[in-house]
Amino acid sequence: ERFGRGRFRSSITSDPVQEIMTAVRELATQRRGALIAIEQRTPLKEYADTGTKLGAPVTAALLQTVFASKGPLHDGGVVIREDIISHAGVIFPLSDKHEGWSVKHGTRHRAALGLSEVSDSLVVVVSEERGTVSVARDGVLTSDIAPADVLKALKEAYAS
Repeated sequence: ERFGRGRFRSSITSDPVQEIMTAVRELATQRRGALIAIEQRTPLKEYADTGTKLGAPVTAALLQTVFASKGPLHDGGVVIREDIISHAGVIFPLSDKHEGWSVKHGTRHRAALGLSEVSDSLVVVVSEERGTVSVARDGVLTSDIAPADVLKALKEAYAS
């Protein structure tokens, strides 16, 4: 009876930057691969529609659950629009770049770079093999970056 009165209602007021950062740190520590795209001005609907619609608030727990599971959403990426995880299990376009490419970069990295080549999204990649974090933006993949640099990139993405 009390649920309808709003007494137990909780609202997510967490900062999406901190939630994403917490999830990325934990996923990297556990060596769980992840691919997280933060939509900017370029709509990602075309790609998001290849995944499963979630429409859930950004939380570290949900991001960790998506990527730590062995379910169908694990292999794709997530699209985050403002403070909402709009879709999971999303297929991003793969980059065709071969120059400067390394064996340490797998399909997740190619997908991150590919999406950053066709949009203004910030794409964060956690390597399953090495437990490192990379960021793709404006067609450039910056590999194995420090947590402070990931945090800076996230803050910049949310400031714009």
